[in-house]
Amino acid sequence: MAFLKIKKEFNKERPIDVQLAVNPMDHPGKLNNYDKYEYKIPCINVGGDYESQGEGSFKITTGASFDLDASQYLMDKLSNFKKGDLVRIEMAPSDRGEGQVYWKVQPSEKTWSKPVKDVGTVSEKPYGYGSVKERDIDKRLDILWGMACNNTTRIACSTDLPPKEKVKLMSELIPDVFKIMRGLDDHIEEPTEEVPNKPKKVDDDLPF
Repeated sequence: MAFLKIKKEFNKERPIDVQLAVNPMDHPGKLNNYDKYEYKIPCINVGGDYESQGEGSFKITTGASFDLDASQYLMDKLSNFKKGDLVRIEMAPSDRGEGQVYWKVQPSEKTWSKPVKDVGTVSEKPYGYGSVKERDIDKRLDILWGMACNNTTRIACSTDLPPKEKVKLMSELIPDVFKIMRGLDDHIEEPTEEVPNKPKKVDDDLPF
């Protein structure tokens, strides 16, 4: 299946209209090498043919299925939609300054009457689901709990406390950090300024 990773260099101000083939919140993310969560969301192109750009470019034709690579910031906005919804996704210019962008995600005005087909078997489930239990757990909370643990571990390890005291500190902080993570949807803003000395993957222009 084709996949699309929207990048500022090639896709800025080039919106794509899609039908979500899954409930975004039912799809777990994976940590990349930069401790950021990335998601692959199965979609159907309900707009015109969409040309990916850059090296290895290809065309996603109208009605074609593909996987959308989404950052945590894009995922937070997609979480407001459900399976079957028509959505317009755009990396749009921001009024914060020249060259800065943000994710503009809104209901699509396209007309599309074809229903989403359900996946029939476990082996056909996207991204290698291993069990019914794995599919049925609350993946959103699972992801946020992992984020809380990771961030609390960093806090504890930055202190000069003995190991047992670090563990105690983590047990005290994790619940509060988890609550903060659950409130991200109300407070999060995409960073639009380049962070000095931040490691960056080649051609990765997603606003993490």
